[in-house]
Amino acid sequence: MANTKEVSLNALPVKTWYWLKVNDARLAVPETIEELEPVADIKDSNITYKKLSLKESIGEGMESAGFWTGIKTGAGPEGDLLAGKSADLLVQEAETVSASPVVLHYEYDGVKAFGSRLYLYAKKNSTLKVVVIATKKGLDLKDTEAKELNGSLGALQTRIYTEEGAKVELYMLQLLGEESVYVSDIGGRCEEKGAIALTRLELGAGKLYAAAETDLVGKHSDFTARIGYNARHAQMFDMNYVARHRGKKSTCEMNVAGVLWDKATKVFRGTIDFIRGCAEAVGNEKEEVLMLGDEAVNQTIPLILCGEEDVEGNHGATIGELDQDTLFYLGSRGIDPETAKRMIAASRIEAVSETFPNGEVRKLVDEFIRGAAEDAEF
Repeated sequence: MANTKEVSLNALPVKTWYWLKVNDARLAVPETIEELEPVADIKDSNITYKKLSLKESIGEGMESAGFWTGIKTGAGPEGDLLAGKSADLLVQEAETVSASPVVLHYEYDGVKAFGSRLYLYAKKNSTLKVVVIATKKGLDLKDTEAKELNGSLGALQTRIYTEEGAKVELYMLQLLGEESVYVSDIGGRCEEKGAIALTRLELGAGKLYAAAETDLVGKHSDFTARIGYNARHAQMFDMNYVARHRGKKSTCEMNVAGVLWDKATKVFRGTIDFIRGCAEAVGNEKEEVLMLGDEAVNQTIPLILCGEEDVEGNHGATIGELDQDTLFYLGSRGIDPETAKRMIAASRIEAVSETFPNGEVRKLVDEFIRGAAEDAEF
């Protein structure tokens, strides 16, 4: 790429695994990044949509830039270099639940570099539901030809705040082209009994950098992440998720399931960080990786940091190919091995997409996954 700068993203909270060279990720990005406005579909009168300028320190509380910059994100400080100078702010009124999820569609042209910011605020005892869709212009679901990256970049930084008893449900679908780089960076803060439920499907970009860091500061606060991915050809996915427990009896659950085809590579860093004072906190992290390419590369980096004694932390990973018993069972019913692999791979992604509160999104995922599976090499 011409006229680029290098940024460091997705760093582990504590450097380790030096010999694997996965403490962080380095990315060359264009010097000039434009802002991209989403197409917003808001049908709930209890949700307020505002545009915040971040050039000057004005406003108070949720309408001030300082309030949001205090929420750390999973990509790290240099993730700010990719975001825009303004932010789209969605606020759910207290004691209300989104009657219909907000749908935000970010459409990238596949040539330029774009960066955006999205701030989500749920007031006391409310529930805000948001669906974010990232696509490229003129998306052809049958176009799966591997291409060289041409400098195109899409970046979205999302910050989330939940007041006492409030919850944000965020659903994110990424369907960019294989010629694109995509950076999706999330930071969250939960007060007492506050919760963030994140569901993500990563399917299209040639290079993906996805991250989330949630600060569970309140008692009984909770972070739940359900992540699905499908990488093929020479796609590279780099993911970094951190749940930081500060509040007593705070909880987190991170479940990741993905498929690697062809020569795809993937790094997943999952960190559960127990800070002193978070007594009786519980954190769980699990990943299941289905390897369907002889040259596919997987790196799963689980990490538990413990500064408090009275806590429970668990992590695990299941990595491998389809077992012969499953293939034999399906073969006995007239399903050949290649078809069986495609079916099972699609079912893993569909298990996540079925949780999206939007039928059109589920249909889009189904078409994309089936087209990708048919194009995969065995």
